Amino acid sequence: KVFLLSNNFCERTTYYRKQFPQLFALVDGAYFSWETGYVKPDLHAWLNILDTQHLHAKDCLYFDNDKENVAAAQKLGLQAEVWQSVTRAKKVIRATFI
Repeated sequence: KVFLLSNNFCERTTYYRKQFPQLFALVDGAYFSWETGYVKPDLHAWLNILDTQHLHAKDCLYFDNDKENVAAAQKLGLQAEVWQSVTRAKKVIRATFI
């Protein structure tokens, strides 16, 4: 499963949903801070997804471009990586799940 976790605000999220519906069709869920009330790096941002999706942190992989968010996710037991590139992400996914 693939989820989006974003601190984007209402207007930008509305724009993304309208202009890029194909993006949302590719993921199993999208969690935006203005909807959930949790702003990364608040640990509740990740706990909310883990709880609502019945997931275990140890079974999840998280990418973010912000080192503070990666560190927060790691505190919860998620394997978390700073985003570098699609090539790097593919390598990490293969090493983690395949």
